Amino acid sequence: MSLRSLLVITMSCATAWLLATGCTNHAKSDNALTAESPVAACEGPSTGFNRDECYRKQATSTGKRGYCLLLKEPHAQARCIVESGDGTAKAADCALAAQVWPESRCFADLARRAQDVTLCDQMKGLSARDSCIAEVAQQARKPQLCAGMKQPPRHDDCVKRIAELTNVVADCAPILNAHRRDECRMRLAGESAVGPEACAAVENPSQRDECYIRRVREPGHSPDLCEKVTLRKNLCWRMAAIASDPALCEHVGPNAASFARAACYDAVASQTPARGADVCSNIPEQAPKEMCWARLAKRQHDPTRCQAIGDRETADDCWADMATENANYCVNIKRAEQARNCALDNWLKATDPGVCGLLAPRSLQAACRAAAALRRH
Repeated sequence: MSLRSLLVITMSCATAWLLATGCTNHAKSDNALTAESPVAACEGPSTGFNRDECYRKQATSTGKRGYCLLLKEPHAQARCIVESGDGTAKAADCALAAQVWPESRCFADLARRAQDVTLCDQMKGLSARDSCIAEVAQQARKPQLCAGMKQPPRHDDCVKRIAELTNVVADCAPILNAHRRDECRMRLAGESAVGPEACAAVENPSQRDECYIRRVREPGHSPDLCEKVTLRKNLCWRMAAIASDPALCEHVGPNAASFARAACYDAVASQTPARGADVCSNIPEQAPKEMCWARLAKRQHDPTRCQAIGDRETADDCWADMATENANYCVNIKRAEQARNCALDNWLKATDPGVCGLLAPRSLQAACRAAAALRRH
C-alpha cells in the first residue's frame, strides 16, 4: 500500500470519529436552541408592534422556545426563554437565556429567590458576579455570604450594608479592611438601636475615642463615657461640659490652675454665652478669667464685661472688639495708638463725635463728625 493511500485511510477514519462524537466545528450542544419557522399570523401586517408578543404566546402555548429566537432583541429573547417554561425559572432555563444574551440577570434573580450564591458563579464578568452575591447576601441578611466576592472593597461594602440592616455590631467583623471595619462600628454607634456600646468594638484607639466623644456630644448620653476615652480624655470632658454641664470642666487638666481647665471654661462660655458670665468666674487665674470675659463681651453685647477687666491690654482688646459694632467704644481704649487705629477702622459707625477727635488729619475729623450727626438723626 502506498503512503498516499495510507494517509487517505487515516484521515477518513479520523473524520468518521469526529462526526460520531460531535467534535466537528459544526457540532451543536444538546441544549442549544434552534429557531422555529416563522408563523404567518405573527408576521402579518395587522400585528404591528405586537409581533414579539405573538411569538411569546406561541412559545408559551406550544412549549417550543425556538419561537423566542424570532423576537427582535436579544434581551427580549432571553426573557421569553425563561418565561415560556413551566412558570418557575431553573438553572437550565437561565443557561439557555445566557446563550442569546450573556448579560441576562436570570441567574441573579434565581440566586436571590433561592438564596444560593453558587448560582452567581454562572454570571459573566467579575462585577456582575459580585453584584449577584451582594444582592443574595443582603436579602438574606447574612454577611458570611459576601465571602465569595472577589473584589475586597465591594465585599466590605456588602458586609457593611448588612450590618446596617441588622444593627448587629458583630456583623461588621468580616470586613477585610481595618479602617472600613471601624467605620462600620462607628456608624452603628450613632444608631439609637445600638448606641455607644458599639464604640468598644472599634479597634483603632484614636477612632474609638472619637466614637465616644461623638456620643457625649449628643443628647441623652452620659458624660461618664469620657472615662472610656484613652488618648483625648480632656477633649471629651470639654465636649461634655459644653453639651450638658459646665461643672464637668473640673475633670479637665491636672489641677484648678491648669491651662487646659481654663480653656474648657472659656470654650463653654464662648459656645453658651447665656451662661458664660458664671462659667468665666470659675476660672481661678485672673488673666485667663479676664480673657474669657473679653470674649463674652461682644457675644453678649455687654460693655460691663470690658469694664470689669483689670489688665489694660486685655481691656483695650475687649473695647476694640466691641467697637466693630459701635465705634463709640474706641474712646475707652487707653493705649493711644490702638485707640487711633480703632477710630480709623470704625468711624463710619460712630454716633458720638468724641470718637472723631482720635482721628488725623482734621479733614477726616470733620467728615467723621458729619457722619456721626447723620447717624444720630
